[in-house]
Amino acid sequence: VRMVRGELVDEAGSSALEWIGLIRAARDSREQTLEAVAELPGGQIFYRALRDVQPGEELTVWYSNPLAQWFDIPITATPTHDEKG
Repeated sequence: VRMVRGELVDEAGSSALEWIGLIRAARDSREQTLEAVAELPGGQIFYRALRDVQPGEELTVWYSNPLAQWFDIPITATPTHDEKG
């Protein structure tokens, strides 16, 4: 997902209305650029950048500790995905 002339677009250049579903899970903390956080219980989930993201760098996300506990996700879990997403 990237910003082009003020609009979010996907890799193909199509409008990315559902952009949040295009962000992959980070494999480890070095790869993570975003953290999913929420006001619990039952609050909306937000993504926050953990560091400056460079132009063209992929956004990857993992859960904050409180959010992981809320959803019963082990804090030491490592997300897995293939390279094609």
